[in-house]
Order: sequence, then C-alpha cells, then structure tokens
Amino acid sequence: CSNANLKKCSNDDVCIPKYQFCDNFNDCADGSDEAGCTSVSKDIRLVDGITIGHKGRLEVLVNGSWGSAYGLQWSEVNARVACKQLGFTGYAQSIGFGKYHYGVGTMWKVNCFGNESRIQDCNLNRIENNVPHLSDVGLVCYNT
Repeated sequence: CSNANLKKCSNDDVCIPKYQFCDNFNDCADGSDEAGCTSVSKDIRLVDGITIGHKGRLEVLVNGSWGSAYGLQWSEVNARVACKQLGFTGYAQSIGFGKYHYGVGTMWKVNCFGNESRIQDCNLNRIENNVPHLSDVGLVCYNT
C-alpha cells in the first residue's frame, strides 16, 4: 500500500485504513483484518461515532447498566486503557466533549494508573449529583 495509513489484506491486493484492523468488523474479504486480534471486551463500548468501531462516546458497563465516562479530569492514561480493552494496539486520543452526542444514565469518574487491562479495574467513582452529560468522554482508538 502506498499510503502509510493503509494496510494490505492478506489474500488480495486490497488496502484498507489501519484503524479498520481489529475493529471487530470484517473489512477484508478474507477476514484477515480480524485474524489474531485480541478479543474485544463487551463491558465498554464506543457509541455514536461516524465510523464503526474505532471512535465514539465511551460508555462503561457497571453492575449491568451502561453509563458514560465523565470527561472532567479524564486522562490520556485512561484513554490508553480503554482503547487497549477494546482490542486496539496503537494511539489513543481523547476528543472534545459533545463530539459524539450526549449519553444518558450514570456518569463514572475514571482514574487509571496505566497498568490496568480494563477500565473496570481502574478507580471508578459514580458522579452522584445530576451533572449534565455535556462532559462525556469522546475517544478515538488506533491500531499500529
């Protein structure tokens, strides 16, 4: 592939964007873009993103209910843990509040140290007051 942001499917000459590898969706006809990927965790998700899988508002499943990650005091360390949990191997980028619409339900303040394999292993504190969802975390995850 002539573009550094593209990667070749194994069994044909098709090149697809690198972020589409290990995004839990078969973009290559032979499925090679999903072969050998880390299994994707089902207890966090990215929603309301334009492209399936690699970007959106971060939601966390805690005690059987989906809630939003609280953006104030959110860190790039948290972003790396979340993207790793989703099966991505590269760069993690936090996106401005409201980029991927606003969530509903519980908001969770997340504090990771960076050695965690799951957001749920980080320090999670429920935001108790009725904070509006204007500060929901947006996230973009990439593969290397």
